[in-house]
Amino acid sequence: MIGRLKFFIQKIKSRKRIFLHIFAIVFLFALLAGIIGSTYLGKDKNISHANKNSQILVFDLDSGERVSVDKIMKNPKKGPPTPATPAKMTQVTVIIYNLGLNNSDAEKAIALPKEFVLSFSPYSENSFQLSQNAAQAGHAVLSDLPMQMKDATENPGNLALMVENNDFRNLNNLSAVLSKVDNPSGVLSEPGEIFTRSNNFVPVLQALSQHKIYLVYGGDGEDIDQRAKDNDVELLKVDTVLDETKTLPDFAAQLASLEDTSRKNGFAVGLIKSPSSDALEKLSKWAEELKNKNIKLNSSTK
Repeated sequence: MIGRLKFFIQKIKSRKRIFLHIFAIVFLFALLAGIIGSTYLGKDKNISHANKNSQILVFDLDSGERVSVDKIMKNPKKGPPTPATPAKMTQVTVIIYNLGLNNSDAEKAIALPKEFVLSFSPYSENSFQLSQNAAQAGHAVLSDLPMQMKDATENPGNLALMVENNDFRNLNNLSAVLSKVDNPSGVLSEPGEIFTRSNNFVPVLQALSQHKIYLVYGGDGEDIDQRAKDNDVELLKVDTVLDETKTLPDFAAQLASLEDTSRKNGFAVGLIKSPSSDALEKLSKWAEELKNKNIKLNSSTK
């Protein structure tokens, strides 16, 4: 009796497995049929949609004709061209120094665009008033700072900072220089000086830092950056010394070199000593030309 019962149960299980296999096969066939059917239906819809677009006509503003929507969709109009990214504007600063010894030339320099930086000589009795006029005209104002020159035949004057002077005398001279110009924001060391390479320069740097006066450096010393940084003094180094005694093409080449430095570094500083009326006129015209060269003449010396 028990044997027959086991045989009956095994038979039921066998039939159940067969049924499950048949169900799985039927389900797979149904799923495959659904996928194939939806693909063909989608194609029919797309064809139907395309046929509708080919039948719809609209007015084309460019050709003045009625054209199908399908044609417009296949040949969309191009938008306006993407404008080119403008070149980054660079800056250039030009400092005119040794002003005040000739009133007429100083007044012409003051009449230049206010973006030119003007530096006045402490050896002119008129420098104080002229520097006031320059500041009122919008110029940044500096004071020339006479120093001992490499060429011993050049006399920097009795207010110069000298290597053989003690610190007391050099600091007195610095104070006297600063009093000759009305509230200068910086001082200028002339190209060819040797004082800034001496240890005597350190107390001067400390005094400039104390009075928040920055240094425009016209020399070529390699350690000036570190010395200024160590003494917390703002520093601006001259890139190009302009020489107006050159012929017009040479002078123009110097200005072009200054422009190239500006494009390369983003900023450039030019220096010119007491230019004549002709040189001032050239500089004024050059300043106008810069507007078309994506270069900004900058009065900021920091």
